[in-house]
Amino acid sequence: MGRIFLRVEVKNAKGVHARPASCIVQACLQVSVDIELWCWEGAYYKMVNPRSIMALLTCALTRGTVFYLCLRGCEGADLDAAVTQLKTRLEYAGSSGRDLETGITVIDEQQLPEQLRKVLA
Repeated sequence: MGRIFLRVEVKNAKGVHARPASCIVQACLQVSVDIELWCWEGAYYKMVNPRSIMALLTCALTRGTVFYLCLRGCEGADLDAAVTQLKTRLEYAGSSGRDLETGITVIDEQQLPEQLRKVLA
């Protein structure tokens, strides 16, 4: 199975509190692939379920924080479509005044931080 990564930088001043977290959860719930959210936890990366608002809030995603969404569970065009759908939904949530401002970039595994590549190996 293939996998694709989204690098997401939190840009809103208050970080990811309940309202923007719910936007991320709703976007992830509407995509039918496996999704993991990886965030830096001081000395290591931890994985949380981005379809759970409580799990998402434990990441303490403040302004400037970068987290990674790993999408997997299908191949080729289906995976590309899932990435496009998720990216579009997250960008829409940001543009519709829902307190979610992010910078989203599709990256490959070689562009991940070294610590995260080791965890995923």
